[in-house]
Amino acid sequence: MNIEQKQVTSLCGDMPGFSLPGASCLRAVSFLFSFYSLLYFVGCAVPSSITGKAPFSTRSGGLSIEPVVQKKTVVHPVTHPVPARLGGAEGSSMSEIPPEHFLVARVHEGQINALAVTKDGRRAFSGGQDGKVVMSTLLETRGVPHASVQGYVPAADFRPPAELIQSETILEGSKPILALTLSPDETQLLIAQYSSVAVYDFRSRQITRMLTKVKGRILAVDWDPRGELAALGRANGDVFVWNLSDEPSVHDDSFDALELYEGGSSPIVSLLFYSSGRALCVAERGGEVVIWRLLRTESELGLRDEKAKRDEARLGRLRKNIGTVGGEVEDLWLDRDGKILFAAAADGNVYRAKIRGLMPYEPITAETSVVFSIQGLDVPDGPGRYVRLLATSGKEQRIKFWCQHPEKAANRNPNGEKRVFVAQSVLLRTPATIMRSGRSSTILWAGEKTGNLLVFDANLLAASPSWMVRSEQCKD
Repeated sequence: MNIEQKQVTSLCGDMPGFSLPGASCLRAVSFLFSFYSLLYFVGCAVPSSITGKAPFSTRSGGLSIEPVVQKKTVVHPVTHPVPARLGGAEGSSMSEIPPEHFLVARVHEGQINALAVTKDGRRAFSGGQDGKVVMSTLLETRGVPHASVQGYVPAADFRPPAELIQSETILEGSKPILALTLSPDETQLLIAQYSSVAVYDFRSRQITRMLTKVKGRILAVDWDPRGELAALGRANGDVFVWNLSDEPSVHDDSFDALELYEGGSSPIVSLLFYSSGRALCVAERGGEVVIWRLLRTESELGLRDEKAKRDEARLGRLRKNIGTVGGEVEDLWLDRDGKILFAAAADGNVYRAKIRGLMPYEPITAETSVVFSIQGLDVPDGPGRYVRLLATSGKEQRIKFWCQHPEKAANRNPNGEKRVFVAQSVLLRTPATIMRSGRSSTILWAGEKTGNLLVFDANLLAASPSWMVRSEQCKD
């Protein structure tokens, strides 16, 4: 059974009161698929709201987003988050990072659902409940080179990375943006809007690819390091991999460009390609974290024969279960070396496992309740040396910083105490529900339910002697 037949079978099973027997239902629904496909190719399909030139027809009934023709650029003044409790009040401590170290800008009307950041950390792309995709850029105003560009900067010479945030709406539509991701070369952006996916090209400022064949909400996406594949995680637990290796064509929006990795039983909340592009890490809301071997990897290893009947269906086969975490999974992060996978959970813990051998480590207890998002930051501490930090955000309404590897901290502490906590923000007005950073940057971006973006540079931790003492345990 191929991918299209599986979707038809699912449709028949989901129609309460449908009186036709199984085989008749399949034939009837298959006829409808063929009929509407014919209408599409003869030009009778209902046009979508997409405008602008593209290398193929953009007629679709599912996608409701279009490029913004006239630029809508806003330069936000210098503002900082207003803490829910002022520093120095009961419960504050020397570990709190003052609010003036954070920049904040209102870029969406309503919750920020998705966030992607360029490698240098200077630019972020956010997708919101308001149906907009916004590009936000840190503006240099002091002429001071940033640490992420020139490497280690002594604390005495450090300055904040920017005073202003410039935002520009680049896409807008009538439905919420649920997920987005940047291409490896940062020239394209992949956006998920319910069951539809689009690829936006920054050079032409147009949508150049579309996919509307996947049924159900797409909640997570990722682009593989080689730039050939995009992974799409559905609300029913299925994962599709979209082949983007060829030039854009009308065949993009078909089952011919899809692979299916099924077996999940709850919504996919996060997807991460392994650094080599040979496997895919998947987190299910229900608590399972698994790794799939890609079909491309099997072909490269000589384990697939496209002419064989068992291989022509394009269905994933090898799935390894890392384990079940306590409570629901909220987010995934893979460390810079691609060796350890981190999972944020609803029980307040960050679970960790070594990819090779699937060996679990002791979790980090970061919250008393839900951990919404996690992100790693490698802060330069001299030539070739780094302080490896893990940022967490949760229901406690703080952004906290920890050592990524508590077992190393325990080895270095003469008393055997695992000193993994470094610092935290003041109590924020609302929780940061999503965080992202650039691969080669110390800048952290965070999105709130209010539509605010927060920006923080972890190099500021090097300016505080007390924070540096704590972070000694986090060094390589």
